[in-house]
Amino acid sequence: MLTEAEIQELAALEAQVVPRRLALIRRVAAHRTRAFVPVFDQLCDPHNMSAVLRSAEAMGLETIHVVEGDIPFAGSRPVARGAQRWMEVVTHPSAAACVSALHQEGYKVLVAALGGELGPQSLPDLRPVAVVFGNEHHGVSEEFRTLADGSYELPMFGFVESLNVSVAAALTAFAALQGLPRERPAVEVDRLLLRYLRITTMTRREKQIADGMRCEGADAVAPAAASAVVPGTEGHTPAPAVSATLGADG
Repeated sequence: MLTEAEIQELAALEAQVVPRRLALIRRVAAHRTRAFVPVFDQLCDPHNMSAVLRSAEAMGLETIHVVEGDIPFAGSRPVARGAQRWMEVVTHPSAAACVSALHQEGYKVLVAALGGELGPQSLPDLRPVAVVFGNEHHGVSEEFRTLADGSYELPMFGFVESLNVSVAAALTAFAALQGLPRERPAVEVDRLLLRYLRITTMTRREKQIADGMRCEGADAVAPAAASAVVPGTEGHTPAPAVSATLGADG
């Protein structure tokens, strides 16, 4: 439940937004889902980091989980196009911490790998389900493979044996969400609506600061840990990608 102060803030923010945009924000908030969660294991390419966030936001996902490697989870502003403002990015110090947190939330955890036991058609029956996508060069870590509940393979019928990580995550999300009713309790929608309206009514400079970018508009987007924490989700930090639909770019 929203507090009385939050209810008043929500009403005040709604009054600042034109009806057409408010209707769009309400629709997006109402269709967000946590039924599928992509997990990214030590990605090293900032363009891929941004692309996975952008794909996840476009698919209506609310959250992604990340285990950082030597390179912090960051991104490229032109690729992300603002999606970092709408996504919740949960970072973990290790595969063990990530799997433990997901298990506590009731998720089945699968690793994406060649020769995986399960295919896309199996995912809807496993919801809520999380799928781990590995590093661009080395794939999913041995630690994740050991701790996961099973493995998953996205079938391919060409000569190549791999897909770009953002493409693989988007195709997997589409499969996992088949048949899912996009309905959420009103209180959850209101909390997301409040968060999105706070972002929408930020000034351009405030958005740049929240993104961790220089105000001149540098290409780099700061690591997720530098982003503001979503109220009520301590330890869960929104990180870098964009919803062109919401006009998040600037």
